[in-house]
Amino acid sequence: MQQIYELFQGKRRPEDVLSAAGSLLEGQFYAHLYLGIYFEAMGNNQLAREHIAAAASDRFAAVGGYMHAVAKVHLR
Repeated sequence: MQQIYELFQGKRRPEDVLSAAGSLLEGQFYAHLYLGIYFEAMGNNQLAREHIAAAASDRFAAVGGYMHAVAKVHLR
């Protein structure tokens, strides 16, 4: 989460967030979810959609919990 806060502060790059997520599915899920929100806030709808779609994928259903459902609704 620290990398996500720093991304929104302009101190980190999106690549840093993905790198910090590592190979853990939960970390990858939240990295994609918050990168989608970040890119949406920055006006890059293409990248926002790509990351939200990744977070909403069935691959993350077991680790995303309620927030996985939020990602699916957001994608629609």
